[in-house]
Amino acid sequence: MLGLGLLLIAAIFMSSRKMLAVGGIEAPAHMTHPQEHMVELIGRKEGLKASGGAANGQEIPAGNFELGVAPGSKGNITWLMHSCAATIKAGAELVAHELTKYLQKAGWNTRIMLYDHTMESFDGVPLIKMPYQAPLDDNCRRILGETDILLTQNFVPEDALKIAEEFGLPICFFLHLDIEKVEVLQQRWNVPVHVVYNAMTQHEVVPTIHQWTVVRPHVNYEKFEAIAGQARSGKNVTLLNCYENKGGKTLKLLAEAMPDIPFVGVKGGYGEQVLDGSTSNITYKEHSANPLPYYAESRIVIMPSRSESWGRVALEAMAAGIPVIVGDTPGLRECTDGAAPICRQEDTECWSREIRRLYPDGPERSAAIAGGLRRIAQLKGINDYAAFDKYLMENVKPRI
Repeated sequence: MLGLGLLLIAAIFMSSRKMLAVGGIEAPAHMTHPQEHMVELIGRKEGLKASGGAANGQEIPAGNFELGVAPGSKGNITWLMHSCAATIKAGAELVAHELTKYLQKAGWNTRIMLYDHTMESFDGVPLIKMPYQAPLDDNCRRILGETDILLTQNFVPEDALKIAEEFGLPICFFLHLDIEKVEVLQQRWNVPVHVVYNAMTQHEVVPTIHQWTVVRPHVNYEKFEAIAGQARSGKNVTLLNCYENKGGKTLKLLAEAMPDIPFVGVKGGYGEQVLDGSTSNITYKEHSANPLPYYAESRIVIMPSRSESWGRVALEAMAAGIPVIVGDTPGLRECTDGAAPICRQEDTECWSREIRRLYPDGPERSAAIAGGLRRIAQLKGINDYAAFDKYLMENVKPRI
């Protein structure tokens, strides 16, 4: 009788555990909150299964942000930034905003604490005003007291670490430049430090003694694929962001060297723009949060960057079926993975030669377009935002 009783208890226990599983699959052991059992990360694609509403329990494709998770079920995240997507429309800020929105829908309460803003929220993300060059006020201290994890980018590392150590919080440093925060990467601190690289090659350039992961910028490839038909009739060789480091001077020199080719420079969202090209075949256009019209008018997109840890513009262009030529940086090499010719920023002969090669219709242009589309297909199978959500739960969140 005792044996039968034990078997009955075991059966009830196993049945109750399966009730917590997603779509009949037992939830991972590291999940601690009941609401977290609504999401399970599976496979290399980091696909997601949601119970009930979202996709009726079917796997949600990589990149789908509708995760169907109870809001705030995983804990509280606070960003420390100097600027965000509400104040600067630049790559790092846009990536942080996209990741923040993903984490919100994946079950995290997320807030951004920064100096430079006048709004209470932006696109559903609360913005918390920090005193500039002054002690934290009561509101900031209250929010930090409720925080489980700090994320930070483009913020003074010493200031971020001081806050993390005062409140005993793990902190994730996001790196977007080829070389930065070396003093953080190679030293131990009184709190857990995690490093989030923009690309694998960034870790090779500036390795760290801390735990680390990679979060590449997400691109809504379908949005750019939708304009591929329009882009087939594009005429311009386009540079998005005329900042000198991004190739503003190179654009001007190329326009002078190739008077029969139309060039377009789109103003960037930050930094001093190089806009003094005077030849009749160069046109400058205003910065826009919607770059689709600029891609639709492009025959080739160039990225003559001197420093670039990834290459979001290159991927957007390739998804639209536009050949791309990129600068010689580790990040751009990794990002395009052989799908784009490479020139050094100052080598105008290389840029001119590649533009002449890819501008006319023919087998070389077709091969460049096909190579870009193959690279996009590879990247579509990866969802770093979902992988980062998993990384936070398994490696960063404090164990209580």
